[in-house]
Amino acid sequence: MSRDLLKSIPALTPGERAELGRSLVEDFGVDPIQILESAARHFAHLARDRFLAGDATNKSVVVLAGAGGKGNVALAAARRLASFGALVEVFLLRERSRQSALGLRLLDTLDRMKVTVRDPSSALAAEGPDAILDGTVGSGLRGRPKDDLADAVRWANAQRIPILSLEVPAGMDAGTGSVSSPSIKATATLALALPQKGVVTHGAEEYRGELYLGDLGVPEIAIRRLGLKVGPIFSETDLLRLA
Repeated sequence: MSRDLLKSIPALTPGERAELGRSLVEDFGVDPIQILESAARHFAHLARDRFLAGDATNKSVVVLAGAGGKGNVALAAARRLASFGALVEVFLLRERSRQSALGLRLLDTLDRMKVTVRDPSSALAAEGPDAILDGTVGSGLRGRPKDDLADAVRWANAQRIPILSLEVPAGMDAGTGSVSSPSIKATATLALALPQKGVVTHGAEEYRGELYLGDLGVPEIAIRRLGLKVGPIFSETDLLRLA
């Protein structure tokens, strides 16, 4: 896609991103599980089609799953990739005892599928994965990553294999694009509904890599309520490459 397309699509502050999510659920009645599954489908499909040559069978994928909504999307994407035939290994950055009810449900499904799930005390020592999914931390990160996250970031960068980040790479400020040390150097980043300002700032491409945008079915009126103007984005496909 052209740079003109990226310029034509508005970017959100973290506050606007949170408000859009709230509005989608409370004002328009969209089920949060529906939003999660749409995000996970894009995350898993992009990983397969862009980094696993379109065939996940017997490909090794490490999924780094943080806390909250972003981690839950990563867990749901892990389920999808396993169903595609990938050899998935999930590393949790939050103990099971601290997972939300939804997170526990997603983990229970992975357990039933015999997907390997490791807790935060486990060493990040997977041998030669074909791709890494970064579902570690959302726009709430402030300052440097804490120890467990910092270790995961350093490990991922050291593998020198494709890394696909969700919304913003770990360590990048979603509002400004500034990066802490350490920060994920993603091969590609998947934004959802609309990109956040951090990933479209000048110089962000060094850490975000390629930029893709996945459809969450957000009504245009919900975007207009934020004072933003945008026409139909996904009229031809539900997953766009922006840069």
